[in-house]
Amino acid sequence: MHVAVTAFYPRSLLMRAWMRVGWKRLLLAVGVSFVFSTQLLFQENVLEHYSFSETLESMTLYFLDVLTIATLMALAVGFVDARHPKNGIARNLVLIVSVVGAVVIGIAIQLGMHYGAGPYPPVAYVLGEAARWTLMGGAIVLIYETMRRHQRNQQQLYESELRHKIVDNQMIESRIKMMEAQIEPHFLFNTLATVKRLYRTEPVGGARMVARLKEYLQAALPQIRHGIPTLASEIELVRAYLEILQIRMGARLEFNIGVQPQSLTAPFPAMVLITLVENAIKHGLNPLPKGGRIEIQVFDSIDKIAVEVRDNGVGFQVGAGTSGSGIGLANIRSRLAAVYGSGALMGLMQNNPTGVIARVEIAKQSANDIATHMAIGTPPAGQNDERDSL
Repeated sequence: MHVAVTAFYPRSLLMRAWMRVGWKRLLLAVGVSFVFSTQLLFQENVLEHYSFSETLESMTLYFLDVLTIATLMALAVGFVDARHPKNGIARNLVLIVSVVGAVVIGIAIQLGMHYGAGPYPPVAYVLGEAARWTLMGGAIVLIYETMRRHQRNQQQLYESELRHKIVDNQMIESRIKMMEAQIEPHFLFNTLATVKRLYRTEPVGGARMVARLKEYLQAALPQIRHGIPTLASEIELVRAYLEILQIRMGARLEFNIGVQPQSLTAPFPAMVLITLVENAIKHGLNPLPKGGRIEIQVFDSIDKIAVEVRDNGVGFQVGAGTSGSGIGLANIRSRLAAVYGSGALMGLMQNNPTGVIARVEIAKQSANDIATHMAIGTPPAGQNDERDSL
């Protein structure tokens, strides 16, 4: 087996060198050879002393001479690319030897084609030709090496940036998963306390809250485990959340969700919608003794999907914790920027006549791309969120 591998190694190396050369480089060698061969036409009085057929024959022979050396140099560079693909001293030394070797072999072929068994031209002439072709070929190879190294450096820079971005996304995703897994302990504790109280005073209401809590957990847990949510799963989670709060708050909370069926399958970042809803209730409706209303509207266009959370609460008020600089909203913005880049944005604006509108827009192309390869999440509801102006 070892003998067979050794026997076929030169052939496989030659094949790899040929594959490194490729048809594009061979066509480039042909083009350069043709351009070099046309210099005969620019010599003084060539067409006056020689016929067209003689000039064409001389051009053809010179073209073949140049093409022979150019092809050998291309094979030499391909050989170096196959044996020493990485930059370094070893590659440079092998490249110099290969170029000189290609020139020597090429001149030997030329001498055999033009002079046969002899007599051969003077040694000085042969050495001059070898030096001339080495300089010209070396210049071309130098240009190739410069372009190759620039391209390789650009590729390494791109791969480094890509790895850095992947690591950043993984860190963001891990941090989000940890926050999602909390599922807002305060919310659960308050809900369970309300269930306990209702079972003592109003068993029917307690049973209703337990049923809604079950729906909430059924909607929340699959997202934490699988992490590829849609607008339907987010709406289901928010609906269960609002129904639980509605039992706790009674007439102080009303809500409405407006979404078309065809929009429910759209990818949407996990826990973003419920964070905005919780923020609207905590900072918009809770300060009002009479409470208020939450409206969720989905706007679906060809290129983007937008979700608005509207409340008729206190709105933007100085000193009321409604400036929008809270951790939760800042995390949402940072996450949307990190995951979607310019494909997503979030803003808050004043509702009319009172309250705040929180709007999240996501480009469909960006959402579909992200949904195919990563699970996305957000900080849990119940952060110390505050208001922000658009």
